[in-house]
Amino acid sequence: MITHTEILEEGLKLASASTKAETENSKKSKSFLPSDARTNLPEYSRWQNAMRPEDTGRAEGCNGIPETNATVSQFEETVRCQLENRLLVTRNKYAQDDFLLKSQIDTMKPEYERIKKLFEAKHNTIKRPLIIYFSEKQGMACILAITLLGMFLWFVFWDSKGLPLWIAISASIVSACILSLMAYPCGLAIRQGKSPLIQGGAACILIGIIAVVIVLGNQIPSSQYNDSERLLIAFLISLTPLIVASSVFLMHDADAEYESLTKRFLNLHRDITDLENRRWENRIFHTNVGKRHIELAHQMIATYRASNVRSRPAENPPPGFFSQLPCLPIIKDSWLTEESIERTGSNTAS
Repeated sequence: MITHTEILEEGLKLASASTKAETENSKKSKSFLPSDARTNLPEYSRWQNAMRPEDTGRAEGCNGIPETNATVSQFEETVRCQLENRLLVTRNKYAQDDFLLKSQIDTMKPEYERIKKLFEAKHNTIKRPLIIYFSEKQGMACILAITLLGMFLWFVFWDSKGLPLWIAISASIVSACILSLMAYPCGLAIRQGKSPLIQGGAACILIGIIAVVIVLGNQIPSSQYNDSERLLIAFLISLTPLIVASSVFLMHDADAEYESLTKRFLNLHRDITDLENRRWENRIFHTNVGKRHIELAHQMIATYRASNVRSRPAENPPPGFFSQLPCLPIIKDSWLTEESIERTGSNTAS
């Protein structure tokens, strides 16, 4: 039998997992659950404190309530009615959350199926996986790092011209950024050019950029740096467009259409899978909420009966139904999607 602590811990784990998944994908799905588990945890303790099973059992036991020949207890009936209401609210919250998640999935499905067909057709034609050596994050990190290094080298160049400090800094930033922006499309055209002419032309432009940078680098006054130092600075500056173009080359596939379809397909697949996982987590969480309600109802009734029996006078024994299990619902993992709920002590469904 599942203990109270296990149910509560499991519910909190799933609540935390659902909240983290919602936070990570909020920019993608732009949605939230009305019964967000983090902010709407069932108020178990408040329900238990409001019912006061021990005090109620003691007070009614002293007065001989319920009578020895009674077949039902007013307290237990109240607990049962409140339990059914709480289970109904839980099911409604689950249905509302599940409807929102399923609506998002249904909205994305047509686009997913369309992209999937295009991707499969392209994949069957090319018959190879996507060839990318750098991820986008790795490629952009490399480009950013080499651009920052280029700013420092350009600062050495412009500072040697005797410019004021702030002008030298501004010129070095602009020079490094322009050089990277010029090298980026060259690397992309070399990788994804539709014809050898386009690829060759992009390579020639890149070589021309490198040559111009080397010539400019040698314009550093000889009074500050010797020939080998000037050549080294020029060589390092010329590496900036080369490394940028190489990074762009390695972070893209040779077929631009195939790359676009693959990334789009994988992104949609990941988003739909995440929504399906959230539906499952939502179902497990609300199932555990229902189980927790039932466990608390059993606990309150057991506490009420024990307190009632201890407080009853000897000439007024407890009723016979105290020795039987209370007639409370029994829920299974599929109770959220079923119309009926079984009960303990009865074969009827409601």
